[in-house]
Amino acid sequence: MKLTCFCCFQVLKLYAWELSFQEKVNVVRLKELDTIKRLAYLNSANTFFWTTEPVLVISLMICFTVYNINTVSAVAALRALSFNYLLYTLCIFIVFLSN
Repeated sequence: MKLTCFCCFQVLKLYAWELSFQEKVNVVRLKELDTIKRLAYLNSANTFFWTTEPVLVISLMICFTVYNINTVSAVAALRALSFNYLLYTLCIFIVFLSN
């Protein structure tokens, strides 16, 4: 068993120095690097969305309330804040389910 593994490593080392094998390895490494970059961009966009979402929701709710009623009352502000707490709970639930 050890002799077989040793022979395989010798063959691998022998072919590793060839240009064709080196080019194949480089192509695979470039694809892997591209995939890692895409995942990093997706992760950063996802983090940005989930951190700015509560502020955007409260701002939009207050803007729509002012647009429809033309005044901001304590009831409208509390309604926006309570909706934000509901969204926070849903966000935590989604994170819990995804892990």
